[in-house]
Amino acid sequence: MGFSSIAKWILVLFNCLFFLVGAALLAIGLYVIFSPYSFEILAVLDNAAIRAGVYIIICLGAAIFVVAALGLFGACCKSKIMLGLYAFVLFVIIAIQLAAGIVTILYKSHVDDFVTSQLATTMDSYVAENETDSYSVGWNSIQIFFECCGTNNYTDWASTDWGTDGSVYKYQPAASYPISCCAVEDTSVILSGTIDTSSFTDVVKCYGGGGESIPNTYMAGSGEGCYNSFQDYIIQNSVLVGGVGIGLAAFEILLFLLALVVCFTIDKEEDVV
Repeated sequence: MGFSSIAKWILVLFNCLFFLVGAALLAIGLYVIFSPYSFEILAVLDNAAIRAGVYIIICLGAAIFVVAALGLFGACCKSKIMLGLYAFVLFVIIAIQLAAGIVTILYKSHVDDFVTSQLATTMDSYVAENETDSYSVGWNSIQIFFECCGTNNYTDWASTDWGTDGSVYKYQPAASYPISCCAVEDTSVILSGTIDTSSFTDVVKCYGGGGESIPNTYMAGSGEGCYNSFQDYIIQNSVLVGGVGIGLAAFEILLFLLALVVCFTIDKEEDVV
């Protein structure tokens, strides 16, 4: 088996893997769209760019399908046009990924400020604990799933419209924070947008009953704010995301080089013939 054949089949194999990467991105995007309360959580950040990011992931996954097809057919058929187009598209993708990485690093502080301001602002849009609007369900979901309370801590709720309006429905009439700030034993506590109180660890003690002080361990995250929880979540996943990003970029560069090698080999084989 000659060098050109080896390069061709390596390119075919790697494009099969590239095809799976596209499938994974599509799956992630579709999961975010159809998973329970994902868009309610995104609504709390209330930014079109963030919501559009989900659709960008889906489009990127679909684009990778097309690119992988170009590589597969170009290598199998030894088509210089398809391989050339494939290499060009890969070059553009690599450049975009590099630019996105640089922008992310340069604007990290702006993202932090944006998340803080949006969390604080949307708290005032919280209606009530048993409401099914996007902000109420979003904040309930965030506080339960991320085990946190408020933006900076549980005291943030006291100054919100929900906290100062005595007419809104509350599970605890004198409560200064929603029941979703209480620790739960099962995150399925949110059912169809409403809260099932049977899954909470101890609602009475969460609100300071039974001699408990506030904050206490019966509160989600002991009353810590959701901004810190978001940061912890990002830090925990940043190494994984960064590693995947570097690996994907290296993989794409290898595919780019292989495509060029196959193109040049085709020229040499045609000259020999």
